[in-house]
Amino acid sequence: ALRRLASEDGLPVWMSEHGNGEESGLELAQTILEDLHFLRPRAWCYWQLVEHHCTWGVVEADFKQEHVTAAMLPHPKYYVFAHFTRFVRPGFHILRSTSPWVLAAYSPEDAKWCWF
Repeated sequence: ALRRLASEDGLPVWMSEHGNGEESGLELAQTILEDLHFLRPRAWCYWQLVEHHCTWGVVEADFKQEHVTAAMLPHPKYYVFAHFTRFVRPGFHILRSTSPWVLAAYSPEDAKWCWF
């Protein structure tokens, strides 16, 4: 419904605030794939990439008032998110699929394909 309403008014759709505490990345991948398939946003943004001692961010850090220490190793969902951001670049066209669990994208400018 949101995509249809935005399309009728000529407005782009952005998925601008997503975050979850699940660290494996499975939920993140499922959400991104479903959003790209059904919502078809122009942009997809993760809300908080770095977070203080919790799995909400893709990387944990220690935000003490006196100082900020080095970030800890990223959660597995960091690598899931990295696959989307490294391979589906600005200017790529998301191709329609009959399955929400498949993503194919094409860059006409660079003549490059990617698929998940």
